[in-house]
Amino acid sequence: METKITFDTAQVTKKINTRISMAQKKLDAQVMKDSNYYCPMDTGELQKSVLGSVIGSGLLVWSKDYAKKMYNFGGTLSKENNQNASVKWFEVAKSRKLASWNKLVENEIKKVN
Repeated sequence: METKITFDTAQVTKKINTRISMAQKKLDAQVMKDSNYYCPMDTGELQKSVLGSVIGSGLLVWSKDYAKKMYNFGGTLSKENNQNASVKWFEVAKSRKLASWNKLVENEIKKVN
């Protein structure tokens, strides 16, 4: 008895790329949310400036001209409008959320459909 197996590489590659793309979009959105939790806030414009980033690109940019200065700020941040405010807000979020970000991507990649 002979068994013949056909494997459509193009279809599998397309499915993998779709999963990776969706995982990147979900990861970007979660990283944005988690990072903004620690982002300093006065008027909210700094936090909103990341919304111009392209979700799914893997690159988030807080685009206010003072964002870099605030990210590397050497003084004491006001916590009046955000009690969680921190310099290097992405790094703070990453140190606290990396495991959950990895799990989010893993779960998205493993989805069956």
